[in-house]
Amino acid sequence: MAKTTTSVTAAGRSSFGGSIRRPSGALACEHRRACGTDGLCTDSDAPIPSRPSIDRYRGIINLQPRERVPLDWAATQNNLGFALWKLGERERGTAKLEEAVAAYREALKEYTRERVPLG
Repeated sequence: MAKTTTSVTAAGRSSFGGSIRRPSGALACEHRRACGTDGLCTDSDAPIPSRPSIDRYRGIINLQPRERVPLDWAATQNNLGFALWKLGERERGTAKLEEAVAAYREALKEYTRERVPLG
């Protein structure tokens, strides 16, 4: 299965190129469930992630080791960060936003200039 990207609304742009990257292969179905749970991979207005979608992303991360599929792992970390960020915007405190920053930092361990050059 080919790797694909899907645009997200202007209010919910991903930090990498304005789109959510979906893993390929066997985990693609689980990823569709995670982003489809809340409309994160659609052009719906202001998608609001829920804890089930965040739990699914965390489950996908556990199923796809960084060592085996580093870019898919990074993409899922990025998508988790996006979901946590959107949820954190609507909650009191900064816990979810801090988790989002941590997930984005994890993604950047694989999204390097050498591996994923811009342009």
